[in-house]
Amino acid sequence: MWQVPKLSLRTLLASLIGFVTLAGFTVNLAILLANARPRILKEEEASLSLTRQIAVMATAGFQDAAEPDRMLALFFQSLGALRHVVVVVVGPDGVARPIPPQARNHDVLAAPDWFAALVRPAPKTLQIPVNVRGANFGKILVAASPFDEIEEIWVDVVRLAAVSMAVSIVLLVAALFILNWSLRPLEGLRHGLAALEAGESGVRAAFGGPAEFSVIAASLNSLAGTLECVTTSNRDLVAQLIDVQESERQDLARELHDEAGPCLFAIRAGVMELNGISARPQPEAGAVRDACAKVGRASESLQSLFRDVLGRLSPRGVVEFGLQQALGALVDFWRVHHPDVEVVLMCPHDLATLDEKLALTAYRIVQEALTNAFRHAGAERIEIRIALGWIETAGRLTETDAAPALLVTVEDNGVGLRSPSGRGRGVFGMKERTAHLGGRFAIEAGADGGLRVAAALPLADREGDGVVERSEAGNGAGTNPSDSIGNRLNS
Repeated sequence: MWQVPKLSLRTLLASLIGFVTLAGFTVNLAILLANARPRILKEEEASLSLTRQIAVMATAGFQDAAEPDRMLALFFQSLGALRHVVVVVVGPDGVARPIPPQARNHDVLAAPDWFAALVRPAPKTLQIPVNVRGANFGKILVAASPFDEIEEIWVDVVRLAAVSMAVSIVLLVAALFILNWSLRPLEGLRHGLAALEAGESGVRAAFGGPAEFSVIAASLNSLAGTLECVTTSNRDLVAQLIDVQESERQDLARELHDEAGPCLFAIRAGVMELNGISARPQPEAGAVRDACAKVGRASESLQSLFRDVLGRLSPRGVVEFGLQQALGALVDFWRVHHPDVEVVLMCPHDLATLDEKLALTAYRIVQEALTNAFRHAGAERIEIRIALGWIETAGRLTETDAAPALLVTVEDNGVGLRSPSGRGRGVFGMKERTAHLGGRFAIEAGADGGLRVAAALPLADREGDGVVERSEAGNGAGTNPSDSIGNRLNS
């Protein structure tokens, strides 16, 4: 398949100027040639008519002349001064005598033969009889000569071509100058983009040239600034992730040391006690049972510890039983360990259709928020709410700018937010989990002076279809868009 060759902008502009100039010259030349033949015909008719009038008036004036022969000879000689005609005098004896024209530019070769043949009309002739006092003095033969007019038209064509070429050259030079000045900032933009592609920082494009390039330079500078911020943010994120991983490892190691160490020591002590009892000549059954009971209790404690650790690392209940039951088990755990704190879980919608990643993210957010609340809030009541609602996608919440989302809220009536920056590892983890799903996260003061942790996690298309209707969003479930989490979440 034939493809149009890629030409430079300078070549395209020069071609355009040349084409326009050539088209204008062609149009003017066509108009000039179309009017050439009528112009020549008109000039010939005027010349023949003028010659006739002069001849008629002269012969009429010679009727009373004493020497008409001499006067006619002078008159015939003067006919050579007429333009655009060739005069031949035929005497009474039938002898033709051409009248030589006066000296003037009659160089027929000034115009090419093809041009003369193109515009020259059919030749015209005229016969004028000469009678004085009733006597026949012969006749005057007049033939039209268009060569002078053809030369003038040819000169016009040459001048038109010269002017067109001069205008074309001037326009081309001016256009290339303006184009070079206009495209000069492109080189800087190209270097800037190449620097960005190479990962360099501090790249900025200079403003110059037309206003459009200044806008592009401003956009490039804004892009470079955004990339620098993203690079810095990613660098900080990697550092924070490493800190979080190290902290989690240290916490896990500390917990295993503090909790698993005593259990393992109790198991070892029980085994040594059983070895001692078995070495006796007559082992006592009661002592064996007591030692086995101690080992069993230590094993149960160790098993419970590992179950809790594995549950924190990977809660199997979310996958096996669903988010609602997994959260119920988590709430029951905290209720057992902190019976003085009222923990309320509200799930007004069916959450069975949520996928594993979304459900696990919601579980982790609730888990971390509960851990922080019990560690730092000193609250008497903690309310957890998991509902289906809407999240704004274009700066305002309307029918067309809202997307279905899972709204997660954990609110307590404790001491409130102590650190405005909210840069704890747990908070950082919740923010990153929410951002990973393209959601929104916020920490703000609660209604009762405590703290509210809110997250909006977008639902996939297959999850949002038929899960919750707009009419449900405004019922007692409390997912009205006007007061939903989407109105107060920050990205």
